[in-house]
Formats: sequence, C-alpha cells, structure tokens
Amino acid sequence: MKLYIETLGCPKNFNDSEGIAGIWERSGMNMTDDPAQADAILVNTCGFIEDAKKESIETIFEFAQLKAQGKVKVLVVTGCLAERYREELAMEIPEADVVLGIGKNTEIAKAVKEALEHPRPIDMDRVDAQQARRALEDYYES
Repeated sequence: MKLYIETLGCPKNFNDSEGIAGIWERSGMNMTDDPAQADAILVNTCGFIEDAKKESIETIFEFAQLKAQGKVKVLVVTGCLAERYREELAMEIPEADVVLGIGKNTEIAKAVKEALEHPRPIDMDRVDAQQARRALEDYYES
C-alpha cells in the first residue's frame, strides 16, 4: 500500500504531513512521490482564508479524478479545512473516503484500511457530486 501526501498551507501542515508519513511507514506501508502510483492519497488542507479554502477544494477534486479513473483506491482529507468543515466535506464531496480533522493523524492508517475493507455506500439521494462541485465553485467565485 502506497500513500501520496499533498500538503497545503502553513509550515505546521508540512510538519504534520511528515509525522503522518512516519506513522504510515511504521504501519508497514510505503510512501510515493507520484500520486498516479499511490493506492491512497491524503490531502492535508488549509482552511483559514478564502484562497486557501478554494485551493484545498480544487486539490481534493483534482485527486478525486484519479480515484474516478480507478488509479487511487482511497482519498483522505485532513488538516484545517477538514477540522472546520468535516461534516460539509463528507456530505458534499462523496469522493473523499476519509475526512479527519486535526489531531487524528495517528488514526489515518487505520481509517484507510477500514475504507478499503468497507467502502462507504453510495447514497443515490445525496446531492450528485457534479452539483456539489458546481455549488462550491459558485460559492468561491462570488
């Protein structure tokens, strides 16, 4: 199992990502510098200013495309945006298999394993991903 980490935002996020990589490797798994070679992608988000929120959401959608193409099995969202908007992200971005806030770094390997074993069911009544994406883009453009 290979993990790719995309880190956005402040130096603290870079430090957190290094810690996550260490935890991941101690769990017996590998890191990769190539998202196309990853089994799991983790986006460590920033959520304090509007531009950072927009960049984080765009990055999540970028990696969701790899998942849609079948190249990535699990998409993880963590960091400040996930901390502040955990429920909204989980609801509006169904491509994200795991959404964990700050302080949950030690649970990432376990959460990825659980996501692989028990993919979350697709709720057809939920707002379709394209509609959610457009709504978020409209919000950030206004």
